[in-house]
Amino acid sequence: MATSLKKLLLISITLLLGVMSIGVKAQTNYDFTQTFNFYLGGSKTFSGVFQTNSGSGDQAILGWSSLTFGPDPNPLLNPAAAYVVSNVNYYPLGGYNAQTNVFSSSNPSFPNYVLFNSAFSNGHDNNSWALSPQLNSLGPCDNSNCTGVFGGYISAGAATITVSAVAPEIDGSLAPKVGFLLGCLFLMFGRKKQDTEPMMTA
Repeated sequence: MATSLKKLLLISITLLLGVMSIGVKAQTNYDFTQTFNFYLGGSKTFSGVFQTNSGSGDQAILGWSSLTFGPDPNPLLNPAAAYVVSNVNYYPLGGYNAQTNVFSSSNPSFPNYVLFNSAFSNGHDNNSWALSPQLNSLGPCDNSNCTGVFGGYISAGAATITVSAVAPEIDGSLAPKVGFLLGCLFLMFGRKKQDTEPMMTA
């Protein structure tokens, strides 16, 4: 294969790897735990992991995972809860600023909410709840789709937020592509050049 063709292929593969990596941003996971007092007595602790893009300043919250909700102050002893992606446009996930430890809303007219289903009835014939980290409040939803939130329960204290030790997720779809491209590079540059001089003099 001509040297110029090899260089062209190498440049093409490098550009392709660069294009594949565009848009892949580092993410930071945060552990979140907060306890809420109920006006009828008792309390419940909500915990979970939320993800943001890494960086300084306000970063959009990308989602929540590993949710638990229950009466024990130790989140590990509470039953799992299920995160609900809202189809209601006035429940934005909002943002988080790690430097100031402040939550923000992507919609100035409404606070951000984390919607979830739990093992506990909210007293309104469903198990759906809405947590607002911005307002430090927890409210029962009016129905399983949470088109409305009833009066909130007050937090017993500020949320505990720490950088999570959870390993970042790896995009498995990139592995075959990268393997293929590395294989091409190996085939192009990994073979030893044949010494043609003895054949020419024979």
